[in-house]
Amino acid sequence: MFFLSISRVLFKVHARRIQLFPLFEDFDRVKNGHVTQNQFQRVLNDLSLFNLLTGFEKETLIEKYRVRVGGRDDIDYITFCHDLNTLAGFEAGIP
Repeated sequence: MFFLSISRVLFKVHARRIQLFPLFEDFDRVKNGHVTQNQFQRVLNDLSLFNLLTGFEKETLIEKYRVRVGGRDDIDYITFCHDLNTLAGFEAGIP
């Protein structure tokens, strides 16, 4: 189900060889592997990836990578990037 819901995003990431990790890392000032939900959406919006998803797919994506940090819900961007890179067939550590 998850793969099908992000297949359009996956295709665009693979075709353009987009490296998402550095873009999320710019927002991660304390280097804990998490960004706010707004920052997560901003990165995907800036790359015109978030608009490829339906409302349900967006909610599913956010829910899948949501983690509780302190008193708020953040997004685990490291796991997201790893999963997307694996599905796209990118080799680890190779841009």
